[in-house]
Amino acid sequence: MLKKILHILFFIPALLLFSCDDRKSATETNTYNAYFVFPKPEEKKKYVGTVTGLSSCKYIVSDYYNKRRKFIKGDWDYICCLKTSKSSCAEKHRYKDDY
Repeated sequence: MLKKILHILFFIPALLLFSCDDRKSATETNTYNAYFVFPKPEEKKKYVGTVTGLSSCKYIVSDYYNKRRKFIKGDWDYICCLKTSKSSCAEKHRYKDDY
């Protein structure tokens, strides 16, 4: 019994220590151009800004919508374009599994 308790007391802190990884994924360190996509039939894109990380991309576009939602009718969308030295939109992404 004492062996089990000691094992648990060692295992849980070790698990917590090793699960706290401060390394960020590439999607949170890359630079993205954020675009708000207006509802159909327009589907016009509006550049909102350049951010670091997909979560920031979704946040800045959501903030854009929240400030203008009285004037926007319908389902809106967004695009996060990976910014590279050769392209302003090398790849299109969305935060998490949205795309």
